[in-house]
Formats: sequence, structure tokens, C-alpha cells
Amino acid sequence: MALAGVRCVLSSILHEMIYKLLLKIRSDKKMEAKQHLFGVVDIDRLCAGVASSFVTDMCTYPLETMLVRANIQGFPVLLDDVEGSSAPFLLSTNYRGWRDMFLTIRTMEGRWGFFKGFSAMLLHYFFEGMILFGLHRWSTQNVT
Repeated sequence: MALAGVRCVLSSILHEMIYKLLLKIRSDKKMEAKQHLFGVVDIDRLCAGVASSFVTDMCTYPLETMLVRANIQGFPVLLDDVEGSSAPFLLSTNYRGWRDMFLTIRTMEGRWGFFKGFSAMLLHYFFEGMILFGLHRWSTQNVT
């Protein structure tokens, strides 16, 4: 629950910072509100939202990994490293706290052990960006 709050605060702060940066970059151009499929669309806010979400997920991914490991501890789980070249291994651990969990993951799997499954998140954001860009592009061309 605390991690969700941290993610929300971090995402909100980053959203405002990125939005102000985009406005500063585009301040020399005249900003007009155009009518799109979804009403008045502020593409800068949309880009800032996606970028802040992505950066927040990148920063909190190791904590998410530790949280998932804490929830599944004690159950035998087969981990398959699809992103690397190591063979699948059985993970059955009982951590004695967050520090022990951090040290165990780092020593057994290396520092990249905190980023297992990271490529799935990147794929998620790739498809999200592709859909949003496509919808925006389609709405600017087909709706006057």
C-alpha cells in the first residue's frame, strides 16, 4: 500500500515537471486547441502522463520485485530467465526481512535479479505508446 502511494506521488511530481518542460520547449510556437475525436486534446499532457508513468515504473521496479518476492516466499516457484542466458531455477526462500531479501537477491541473482520481467514492462509501454500515437494521429487527420 505504501509503494502505491510513493508511485502516485512520484508520478504526479514527474508529470508536472515534464508538462512544464514540454510547454517551455513549445513556448515559441503558438499553442492552439484543436478539435479532435475526443474533444480538446492536450497532447503535451498526454505525453507527460505516459513519460511520468514510465519513469515511475522504471524507478520502482526493483521495489515491486521485492514486494512480489515477499508475497510468494515459502512457495516453490520456477523462475525462467527469458531475458538472459541462465537456465531456469527453483526459488524457494524464507526471507528474514527486507534487508535479507535485498542481500539474497543481489548475491544469488546479481543486481539484474531485481529487473526480472523488465522487458515485459517495456513491451507494455511500447504498445501503449503505439496505440495512443495512432489514435492521436488518426483523430488529427480524420476529424476536423
